[in-house]
Amino acid sequence: CREDQFMCRMDGSCIPLANICNGYEDCPDRSDEVGCNSSQHPSPAATPSCYVGFFPCDATRCLPLSSYCDGQPDCYDGFDESNCEKNNTRVYQVMVLGVDERSTNATSLFLFWWMPIPSNVTFEFLPSIAKTDNAVWKNATSWIEDTEYQFSNLEPYTSYNLTVYVRLKGHSVVFPPYRSWVVKTAEGIPSEPYNLVATQKNGSRVELTWSPPLHPNGAMSGYEAFMLPHDVNLTVLQPSALFEWPFEAGKNYTFYVIAKNREHQSNKSASVTLTFDGSSNIDDIKGLTVIGTTNNSVHLAWDKLADVDGYHITPRAPLPYPVLQTVATMKNDFVVENLAPNVTYVFEVNAIKKTYVGKVVTVTAKTTGVSLPEITGLVMESKKPYGTTVKFSWEPPKNKKFKWQYAVHYALNMHDLFKEPKLNTSNLTVWFKDLEACENYVFA
Repeated sequence: CREDQFMCRMDGSCIPLANICNGYEDCPDRSDEVGCNSSQHPSPAATPSCYVGFFPCDATRCLPLSSYCDGQPDCYDGFDESNCEKNNTRVYQVMVLGVDERSTNATSLFLFWWMPIPSNVTFEFLPSIAKTDNAVWKNATSWIEDTEYQFSNLEPYTSYNLTVYVRLKGHSVVFPPYRSWVVKTAEGIPSEPYNLVATQKNGSRVELTWSPPLHPNGAMSGYEAFMLPHDVNLTVLQPSALFEWPFEAGKNYTFYVIAKNREHQSNKSASVTLTFDGSSNIDDIKGLTVIGTTNNSVHLAWDKLADVDGYHITPRAPLPYPVLQTVATMKNDFVVENLAPNVTYVFEVNAIKKTYVGKVVTVTAKTTGVSLPEITGLVMESKKPYGTTVKFSWEPPKNKKFKWQYAVHYALNMHDLFKEPKLNTSNLTVWFKDLEACENYVFA
C-alpha cells in the first residue's frame, strides 16, 4: 500500500488512511476499526496478519521489527516499547536498499544498503537474490561486513528480488529482512533467429520466414534480412521478409537474418541457399477487360499467356458483403457467377505455373439490377439449460414476390464472420447446437 493508505490485515487490501476509525468497516476483517476505543484490546503479539519481518501495531498497521524496542514509541498504545528489558527482543534490519545503475549491466546488479549502526556494534550481512517469478531465494555469498555487493552471472533482461539479512557479528540469530528491492538487468545480446526458410514465389519474389530468437534477452525491435551476392538487406518488424529482385534463372542466392532488441543485435542465423527456378518467370496479365455484366455475373477476358498452367480470379466486394472464394480456369476468359446485384466488385486476375503465381492485375465492374434488401428484426435467443444451443430468427423482406434464400454467418470474431456462410436456408428461424460454452458469438 502507499504511504497514504492502510493495509487490511487479513487480505492485504488497501484503503485510505482517512477511513481508519471512521465508524465504518471498510476492511473485510474489520481491522480498520479495531483498537479505535479503549474498550478494545491493545496490540496483539505478532501474528500471520503481517508479513515476515513486521509486527502489528495498534491492530491497524504493520511496522518493521526493527521498530520494536528501539527506544522510539511508534504504537499509540505503547506496545512496541513495553517489556523490552524482559523480552530482549531488539531486532536489526536493513532499512534502505539501492541499486547503482552505473554498475548494472545485462548479467550483474550492484546493490548497496544502509541501516542505523549503534556504537560498539558490528553487523554482518547476507545478500540474497531470487527471480520475481516465485523463484527460490539464494544466498549470493557468505556473511560479509561490507554494505554493498555485486550480483553476477545473472540472466539478461530479467527481474530479480534483492534483499539483505542481518546478524550481529559472532551471533547465530539472523534477523528477517524489512524489505526487498525489485530490479531488472539490462538488455543482452539476443540469440540468433532459426528455422530460416527461403521460398520462391514467382519470377521476381523470394519470401523468407523464420522463428524468433529463443532468448531475445530484451524487447525485440525487429529483424534485418540479407541477400547475397548482391548485399541487399531488408528491415522488418515481423519474422518474415519478401525480396523483390530481378532474379536470374539457375543462379544461387544466399539468405540470412539477424535479430535486434533495443540495445544489441544477434549473430547471423544459419544461411540458406536457393537456386532460382527460371520456369517461375510468369508474364503479367495484359488486356484484362469486362465483356459484359448481369445482375449476378460478370464476364471477364484477357490476353492468353503462353506456357502457363492456368489463371486465378478473385472477386472482392465492399463491406459488409462476405469474402468470395478464388476460382481457377484454364481459359483466358471467365464468367464469375453468384454475385450480388448493383454491387461494384474488384476482380483480381493472375497466372499460375507449378506452385508459382504471377502478379495480380485488377479490373472493376458493377453488376446490374436492384440491391438485395437488408434483413431486419434479428433475434438471438440462448436456450436454457442447454447453454451451447441458440435460436436465431429474423423478419422476411417486405417484397413478397420472391422466395428468398438466406445465408447465415456466425463466428467468434469479425474477421471470421465474413468468411463462407455456415448455412443456406429458406426458413426464418434456425437452431445452432454444440457451440463453444462461455463465448461471445457474432451472428449475421
